[in-house]
Amino acid sequence: MEIVANGRINSEGRLVISPDERAEFLAEISRKRNKGCRVKVVVDGKKRSLEQNGYYYGVVVGILKNCIQDEWGERMTKEDVHEILKTQCNWQEHFSKHTGESIKVAQSTATLTTVEFEEYLERCRRFALEFFGVTIPLPNEQIEIEL
Repeated sequence: MEIVANGRINSEGRLVISPDERAEFLAEISRKRNKGCRVKVVVDGKKRSLEQNGYYYGVVVGILKNCIQDEWGERMTKEDVHEILKTQCNWQEHFSKHTGESIKVAQSTATLTTVEFEEYLERCRRFALEFFGVTIPLPNEQIEIEL
């Protein structure tokens, strides 16, 4: 089981948990008395760049929006396509304690670092190729289009 809270490391080098999460975080820890645990602090990296975001919505989402319209006959917004991509390419698996079954839950892309976002973009390009047979060009890559 994972217990997570957001925080920051202050100017004195001390970990400060966000006030709105602190009480719930400490309550969850207190419910795990006499249990072994491992503590891990993950320091946030640089957030995705404006260039990455522009490429994502302009190229990746734009191409897939056209694919969906061509293949499915459905007109979707870029936000709708973004939701599909999160579900297919940026999910976390959750398991039921009762049945052992799992579901995939889409995760936000807003907090991804530049490296994590590039990994997400690669999964999106792979999804486009495998599902629609479409190659999405890499950033700054030119493609030839026959008209």
